[in-house]
Parts: sequence; C-alpha cells; structure tokens
Amino acid sequence: MWATTVLLGLCACVSIVNSAGVYEHLYTSVTSFPCTRLANTTNLIGCTSSKNGDAGELWPIQSEADIDDFHNHKSRTAKIIVLSPSLLNAKIINKLYSESKIAGFIVSPTGNDTYPTSLSLEEEHPNKKYGLYPNSTVVWNPKGNTLSYDQIHIPVYYIPYTDYVTEGVLEKAKSNAHTDGYPKWGARLSSWMAASGPTSTCLRRTQCDPLGGKSTWSAIGGSIDQSKDIVLLVAHLDATALFHDKAIGADATVSGKVAAIVAAKALSQAYRSYGPFNKQVIVALFDGESWGYLGSKRFVRDIQSFNCKQRGATEDVCLDPYSISMAFKDIQFDKIDTIVEIGMVGNLQTTGGNTTLYAHTDNTKAPGSSALPAFFQAAGQSLNITVNDVASSHSAAELPPSSVMSFLLKKPIKSVVIAEHSGPYTNPYYGSHLDDFKNINSDHVTRVAQLIANTVLTLAGSSSSNVSIDANLTSQLIYCFSNSFHCDLTDRYLGGGLPVYPTQYTGVWNWGSVSAQSKLAHDVLFDVTKSNTTNTACSTASDCAVGADCIAGNCTYGWTHYHDALSIGLDFDYNGGGGYIENDEWDKNGATWTESRWDSTVLEIYQADSPSSELVVLSFGVVITLASMLTVWAIGRYYPFSRS
Repeated sequence: MWATTVLLGLCACVSIVNSAGVYEHLYTSVTSFPCTRLANTTNLIGCTSSKNGDAGELWPIQSEADIDDFHNHKSRTAKIIVLSPSLLNAKIINKLYSESKIAGFIVSPTGNDTYPTSLSLEEEHPNKKYGLYPNSTVVWNPKGNTLSYDQIHIPVYYIPYTDYVTEGVLEKAKSNAHTDGYPKWGARLSSWMAASGPTSTCLRRTQCDPLGGKSTWSAIGGSIDQSKDIVLLVAHLDATALFHDKAIGADATVSGKVAAIVAAKALSQAYRSYGPFNKQVIVALFDGESWGYLGSKRFVRDIQSFNCKQRGATEDVCLDPYSISMAFKDIQFDKIDTIVEIGMVGNLQTTGGNTTLYAHTDNTKAPGSSALPAFFQAAGQSLNITVNDVASSHSAAELPPSSVMSFLLKKPIKSVVIAEHSGPYTNPYYGSHLDDFKNINSDHVTRVAQLIANTVLTLAGSSSSNVSIDANLTSQLIYCFSNSFHCDLTDRYLGGGLPVYPTQYTGVWNWGSVSAQSKLAHDVLFDVTKSNTTNTACSTASDCAVGADCIAGNCTYGWTHYHDALSIGLDFDYNGGGGYIENDEWDKNGATWTESRWDSTVLEIYQADSPSSELVVLSFGVVITLASMLTVWAIGRYYPFSRS
C-alpha cells in the first residue's frame, strides 16, 4: 500500500511539473536559426548540440575586451555566450570553447547602423577543388575565415533582431555579468544532429540526405532550334551561410539571378518584336552551386550523356535514372557557342553617373573568349557603363568561382563572367547572414540587366541591340528574394503561406518537391518567356494540357523547365525504395554533400535560481518524500489494511 501511495504521489508531481502551462511559464521559446551539420565524402562540418540539448547562463561577449573579462571570471557554471557577429570566426570560437566551459553560442543580430565592416565565413577560394583551378593560389575572398567549414561540437544559433530586442537577450546576459547574485538568466539550445560520419556512412545509416534542389532553364522563343548555335546566359540560384535559413545572398546570388530573369524578359520581348535570332538563346539558373557546382555539373553531364532506361507516366519524366524533366535532351552540348555568366553585381562602383563592371575571361582554358569583353564595352557606351577587360591587364588571369567551370572542364567554350569586382570580392559579407537586402542596389541590378540583354542580342545576331528593361520587376524580385517572402510575387505565383524570412540555401534534394526560392525563380522565368497563356484556370500542372504548366493560376505554354541539381556522384533509386546509389563519378571531381537529419531545433530562455537554492529545494523534497513514506508505513503498521 505505501509503495503505491508514494508512486502515485511522485507521478502527480511529475505530471504537474511537465504540464504545458508550467513549462511555458518557466521557458520562453525564441524564434531562432541554428547552425546545422553537413557531411561530404571525407568529414563533417557545422554544429550540433548534445542529444538532450545544452544549457547555461547567458554571458555577453561583444568585444575583444569582453573576452578578457570573461576569462578573468572564475565561475564554473556552463555559459551560453551572446556573441557579436564581428567576433564570429574560427579563432575566437575555438579559443573560447577550448579554454572555458561553453555550452553554446547565440550570435547577436545587428541593428540598422551596427553592421561590422566585414563578415565572411566562407573559404578564401570558394569551391576551388571542384573547379578549373584546383591548385590555384588566387584569393578571391580575402575576408573569408572558413568558420562554415569547421566542425563545432556545441550549438550555435542566430536570433532575428526583433525577437532579440523583445526578449532583451543581451540585457539579460549583461545582467548576469554585472551581478554575483541570483536569479540568473539562462538558455537551453537544442539542435542535435544525427549524422555520425561522412556522406557514405550517414546515407547508409539513413542519418542524412543529399544536398541539392532544382535548377531552372528557359529557351527564348518557346522552343529549341537544334540547327542553331547556342548563347547560354547563366547565374547561380542558391547561396550559403553558417545559418542556412539566413543564407540570403543578396549580392552573392540574388543580384545575378534577378539580372538574368529581367534580361530574359527583355530578350523574349525582343524575340517577339523583331523575330528569331541567328543563334538560340537559353537562360539557366543553377541550384546547388555553393556546394561544388551541383546544378551545373549535372546539367552538363546530362546534356552530354543521359540515357533513360525507364520512362515515367509522361514522356518528359525518366524514372531510371530519375530526372524530373528530359527537355534538356534537345540541347546539344557541342552547339554551345558562348556562355555569359552574371556573377555578383549588386554593388557597383559608380563615379559621376558612370558605372564600372568587369569582364573576366580565360583565353587559355577557353580560346576565343578574349574577344567577348569588347561586345560588353560597346553595349555599355550608351548606358554610361564602363566594362573593363580583366584579362587584358593580368597575363595569368583566372576566372572567378563560377558555373562556367562545369562546362569548361568538358570542352573549351568561349566564356565570360560579368562581375562587380576585378580581383578579390568587394562584397564584405560574402557567405554570411549579413549579405542581406541592405547589401544590394536595385538600380545597379537593373542597369546590369540592360547591359546583359543588349549584349546577348548582339551575340545572338538579333536585328535589334537595344531593348527596354522592367525596373519594377527588378525591385519586386529583389524584395522577395532578399527581404521578405511575404510579397506580391509570392502571393501571385506561389499562393502565399511561406515563412517571412527568405533563404537561398539549396536544402536537401527531394524528387517530388521544389523549394520556394526555386519555384519562384522558375515561375517568374516561365511567365516572362512564355509563348502563350490560356484562360484555363489551374491549381497544378496536371490541370493543364500536355506541354503547358500552371503559372500564376493559368495554364501557360512556354519552354521553361526544371532540372535536378544533385551530385553527379549519386543517382536516385526510384524503383528501389527511394535510396541513393553511388555511381562511377563518386570519387571524381563531383561534390557529394549531405545534410544531417534532426528531430527539432529549440532555443529557450529561462530564469535559474542559485545552485544552493536548488539544492535546498531538492533536499526539502527528499525530506517530504521520506516523511510521507514514514507516515504511510506508520499508518499501515498501527491501522492494518484488511482484505475482504
């Protein structure tokens, strides 16, 4: 009887403590973005918490002086560091972690006027080992501190500015540092990552999924004329950052892809107004480029050698090997005559109304490329844009990291990369969450789109070399991609219901789904290059006739298609349960990145009492429990329970 009584009492106590109302009173959940864990063929990178999360007292480190103060503090209690983004680098993170009892980091957001002069957590030469120059000594990203490629064994989180201010996170951390008394403010960070080894191991253990997404490409004119040479206009679709959900990439990626989409609209209008070009123009936006050029490498491989063994329900889909669309088979690789890539163009050098751009070529890797800058220079004269030929002033010039490399690894093709920088990147926030809407100029992107459209018309042999540009579309796209997914374009094309914070992170590849940023780029590109719109309303493509897609609620005809952006070292086993098969490209020049699986991520703020007070409460609870047990025993002893 006494054992039953005690057990019921303990269960009641546990039930009370675990009740939702009590938990919500003790803990405040905060909107937050975790650093997660990735794997490649050799190792793990990124962050993870312990399986049950990590907790500690909040402590502020906002300057170098704060680091010294922290080391002079003798407390043995675990700390959650509230860290200034200016201190977010591998040296400081590793130093603090190795020398002190650190349970995690919360990176301070920045106010409107408090951005550090630079913050790049990327490599100094992004994607070097996957490109044309694996042994290059060129430093493209001198601000890069490579923290994104370190393995961090504790959780690291970012909190949006509004939530950070509302919850007074920094003030609570400062309160802890400036008083020796209790109660103290603490935080619990939970972001346990399941991946326990490199890609081959975690895939076999179903602990991770391949990185990738959906590239999108469009043929100007509504079809591909296979008798014509091809002018290919390309840009990156994705970006990256330590906090993947904050990989905005405003200058790094958004500027280029917006310029490409806006130029595509002008090119399509020119096609309809002045007739077919002498060359076929194709616009391609490649996903997964931040991770070893996933999208462009698969695109190149497929247009060279794709062989479908089993078709799907429609002729356009292949099940073995899986491909979302086989429209790319109309592209002949040997017909690609010229490639124009738009790199970072969100912040141009402007003096006295004149803007400067740079044309990067490598005539050694791609003979004939040295003639391309002159076309841009001629087009720029009427636009007050000076286009400098980088190769003409550098005898051993290399191309900056770019999708062009995936093509040039297979064949020399005349190529040029248009960018805002002549040498090292001028974007101080490349590869970080601070490359946001404040780091892109809509007018600059519009001017680049005009230059690109005019030049491509000339390269394609159009009868016109000057078209109008939709500046309003530029500003709308920039707002949606870099500021908020709650915008007019997402309402029109995606139907709303999206998270407010945009991200260009590629995410994990899934055969049956498309990320919001990929679908928005696809649908807008489809709409601005369409050949015909019907009056047939639709919800999905299945509501439309063969050859049409559902764009902004109407069945629309055009030649814009998705293409899978998945490592060329992996094939999706559609018929074998949905796993992944390592193929002959596994150990070659193709990146095979995966993202760890996890259950949930949580950042909670709470108020903690002193350890001595908690010990008193615990001791009191033990005394009460023992007293209850003794009382029950005494009652049972002197007033025996009778059984009938």
